[in-house]
Amino acid sequence: MIKFVLVMQMCFTLSQTCLQPIRSSNLYDTHKECSLAGYKSSYNIIKSRPNSEVNEQKAMITFWCVEQVASET
Repeated sequence: MIKFVLVMQMCFTLSQTCLQPIRSSNLYDTHKECSLAGYKSSYNIIKSRPNSEVNEQKAMITFWCVEQVASET
């Protein structure tokens, strides 16, 4: 059974650096579900960061969904 894992990474355009990617512990049944979770999580992360960090460092979130074979339970 194929599932999808959300991987997210925060980057700073001004300094051209990125933090280490973080894999979600959640598994999603479809790529669409994973993508929608990525957009929602990205929004919440940017919203929670200080304005100065986001605006001055031009912070952004990159995410992708990785296929993973999951064992059936």
